[in-house]
Amino acid sequence: MAKLYRLQKTQMLLLGESGVSNGDKIGLDSANFAGTYTVNLTGTAGIRTTTITGTAAFGGDGTFTQGAVMQSTVPEMMTPVETLALANETAGWYVACAAGIDESDLQECAEFIETKTKQLAYTFLSETDPVSSIFFRSHGWCGLIRDDDNPQEVPSGNRYVHIAATARGLSFPAGSETWAFKSVAAIEPAEISTSLQVALQTGHSNWIDRRAGRIITHNGQTRNGEWIDLVRSRDWLQNDMQLRIFNLKLMKSKLSYTNREIALVENQMIASLKEAQDRGIVAPDEYDNDGNKIYGFTVSVPNSASLTPTQKASRVLQNCTFVARLAGAIHVVRVDGKMRY
Repeated sequence: MAKLYRLQKTQMLLLGESGVSNGDKIGLDSANFAGTYTVNLTGTAGIRTTTITGTAAFGGDGTFTQGAVMQSTVPEMMTPVETLALANETAGWYVACAAGIDESDLQECAEFIETKTKQLAYTFLSETDPVSSIFFRSHGWCGLIRDDDNPQEVPSGNRYVHIAATARGLSFPAGSETWAFKSVAAIEPAEISTSLQVALQTGHSNWIDRRAGRIITHNGQTRNGEWIDLVRSRDWLQNDMQLRIFNLKLMKSKLSYTNREIALVENQMIASLKEAQDRGIVAPDEYDNDGNKIYGFTVSVPNSASLTPTQKASRVLQNCTFVARLAGAIHVVRVDGKMRY
């Protein structure tokens, strides 16, 4: 089957599926179409575009000679969200850090990440965060040195303060950190006004400046006011508990609908929550002022004898629940005191 491709001289050349070979005849008037033509063939597959360029010289006797053929393959340009969607198909990452993305595209990126068990970090070079405050999986970092800085004059490193903050935050095990008061390197500390600092803090944005001789992060919140570390901790607990229960099903040839087998699921839930206590995500068991014990977490699973035949026939174990007290984190300490003789 033959295909038609347009030549640079706007004429039509009939090529076979196997391409052009030397000495092939063509149905053109040689006297009118003699000369050298360039043939460009372009095809797109996935995110790559391949272009094949060649030449064909037409003689006066109705024949032509194929010249050199060159092939080039280049990635097709994708939007930031398309790039995120492609990355989402690959496991092993948690925070997407924007780089070279126009601030007008960040809102759409935040909308995409909000539906995933991941986070988005970005730097903005203005006094106002370009992403609205409805997202709890995205966090913006102000890269300005001074309030009235021209974005074009901001040091190159400060265009990526979010990467420095993210690298520092992820260097700690989930649950053992907050994203405030963490020292970072290769960043010029901000010298923004107190009023802008207050605006950033109340608007749930973040920045980096110098305190007590150290360059540190401030605030540590996502756009809707949630703490970055808490979002990460919840995601870690969900993933850890899922893996423990999944591995239990792999190790057992079968999990029966009996209280003994359901207890094995309960044990995996408890093991995950105890690990969360060790990491500082879930509070330990404590006592109130009256000596009453306050549990860090409680776990509940259904009784097999109370399940209906329909529930057992579905092979889905439901109503496995837990309640846990968050350990939280202290960012501000207020000390009041008196001195007297």
